Amino acid sequence: MTDLLSKSEYQKVARELTFPAFAVIDGKLCGAASGATFATINPVMGERFADIPACSQEDVDAAVASARTAFDDGRWSKLHPARRPQAGHSQTGRPGRTERAGTFRDGKRLDAGKTLFDCQTVDVPETVNVLRWHAEAIDKIYDQVSSASDGHIAMIVREPVDVVGLVLPWNIGPSLAASCSLVVKSAEDTSLTTMRVAQLALEVGIPPGVFNVVTGTGPAVGEPIGRHRDIDMVSFTGSTDTGRRFLSYSVESKEIVLEMGGKSRA
Repeated sequence: MTDLLSKSEYQKVARELTFPAFAVIDGKLCGAASGATFATINPVMGERFADIPACSQEDVDAAVASARTAFDDGRWSKLHPARRPQAGHSQTGRPGRTERAGTFRDGKRLDAGKTLFDCQTVDVPETVNVLRWHAEAIDKIYDQVSSASDGHIAMIVREPVDVVGLVLPWNIGPSLAASCSLVVKSAEDTSLTTMRVAQLALEVGIPPGVFNVVTGTGPAVGEPIGRHRDIDMVSFTGSTDTGRRFLSYSVESKEIVLEMGGKSRA
């Protein structure tokens, strides 16, 4: 048995799909401040099917300011751990999840050029599982007290790192679980799924400013995130060459987490 549709049914779905075309800053769905856009292309057919905001330094600054305000006033970072998991579970389990899964699947298929089978049986279920796992961990992983002599106490304290810049793909779930505020740069070739996740986050009650998305190129968006003095940690997944650049232009006291692979010119 399979949940896959017929070819004609998928063709009908594709014709009726509407695509998000926005950045997310301070809880608002918006275009780039400049009004500029860039095309996202289906890599299989070579067809243009959506226009994405081409953000820049101005948009990154606005997203970081929003994230900083949200973290400092505690709307998410100081929310009781028993309440934060509700938003994570709602994002993947509220009524209509079948329809949302279909939107993710078909958007991913057109955005990345992947097969329907992979999107429906691997990508979408794994995305849901990761978000659910970290939502479930929020109110179960706490500080620890380790063994010590009677006259001493030793503690392991887990604290958020405040504002986190995520140059995707993996770390939205754990960053939200740790009560950080996020500035996310989606891959410029595959932005649609990230936009939809951010939109759902707002719909289920994750507060404005906690989950910001800025779309655009590496030089226009990724580099300003790496250099920004009010971002406390950057997580980057991508090529070795670009990872080295993040290290080279990061400012003092900023933490950099790298997951690199692929070809390198070095």
